[in-house]
Amino acid sequence: MWQRFVQAVAVLLALGLFLPDRPASAYIQTPISMKSVLAQTQLIFTAKVESFDPEKRTATLTVDEHLKGKVPFKTLLIALDADKEGAREYNRPSHLLKRLAVKQTVVIFADSKEGAFAPIRRGNLLVFLYANGTWVQFAAETADDGPARLPLRFHHFEPYLRQTFSGTAEEMRQVVVDGLAGKKDPPAHNPKETSGFGPAIKR
Repeated sequence: MWQRFVQAVAVLLALGLFLPDRPASAYIQTPISMKSVLAQTQLIFTAKVESFDPEKRTATLTVDEHLKGKVPFKTLLIALDADKEGAREYNRPSHLLKRLAVKQTVVIFADSKEGAFAPIRRGNLLVFLYANGTWVQFAAETADDGPARLPLRFHHFEPYLRQTFSGTAEEMRQVVVDGLAGKKDPPAHNPKETSGFGPAIKR
């Protein structure tokens, strides 16, 4: 996504980061600023939760506003696996079920796994979903001709990226808009921000 991160991801990919038994060290702990994120991420857009079934653990998101780049798909599909016994705290998909709701807006950052600005080809898309202080890493299976529906595969939460940004999705959107337009500098990395998740939604 951003240069140092992409280099780190390339190394982790070579070590098998995206295998089911990926190590906890896969979490991004390198200080990353929003300014770097905006400068080096290929695709940034908002999406709206059109449907959500916490019992079936599925959700459908529709691409809403293109903030950077042209998104080659219209819909994102999420099907969360059940938590694995003994899984680490940030490898439990069920945490996301407490942080999604119908009509909710999220911000999506997406890049080719091969590195910043590499062509987006089948199965090589790395996706970060941002929902009100919660960062989640997914992988996506894309098609060469740009599919209308994009399935996302859960990897893990990114608890330390809250130090990059931890506000609401609307605040994140405004940071992206203002930062890309040069109207206002994005907030700096905040090492004092606690790691973990954003607030759960009150049903």
